[in-house]
Amino acid sequence: MLELYYTRRPISSKKFIAELFRECGITAPVLRGENGKPFLADRSRFFSVSHTDELTAVVFSDQEVGLDAERADEARRYDKILSALSPAERAEIGSAKDFFAHWTAKESYVKFRGETLGKLYRRLSFIGGRLLLDGKPLPVSLHFGTLFEEKYIFCVCNASAEKIVCKER
Repeated sequence: MLELYYTRRPISSKKFIAELFRECGITAPVLRGENGKPFLADRSRFFSVSHTDELTAVVFSDQEVGLDAERADEARRYDKILSALSPAERAEIGSAKDFFAHWTAKESYVKFRGETLGKLYRRLSFIGGRLLLDGKPLPVSLHFGTLFEEKYIFCVCNASAEKIVCKER
């Protein structure tokens, strides 16, 4: 099961994670991978963090996981990013919500892998609800949702389809 905790309280990601770790009884030190992805030293649980605007969110899992959340309710310029997408992806994007579904799918996969966006972005595409790397389908599951009356869109990426439980803090 995936557990997504989120808040709009003015709190740093680091403090929010510390609160959640205390509540969940997690005591293992947090280390960082080559590209900065945080992980527990004992690998007892896996987590991913996203912070945007006033939203801070953390997802916990029993396996590797990636999370991205974006504010999707305001008009934001994404023309430059849109021009970097494939024609097939651009054809699927008719609204900000469509764009942020594509963006969060890609970003959550990058976090899942512990890679950098610059390394994978041009190789990744999100077409027809599937993530592709160099045109080949990836064996991952994407879990989309919205928070705070669709003000935020999020995507969780992991290796298997699991139920996701969201809990506001």
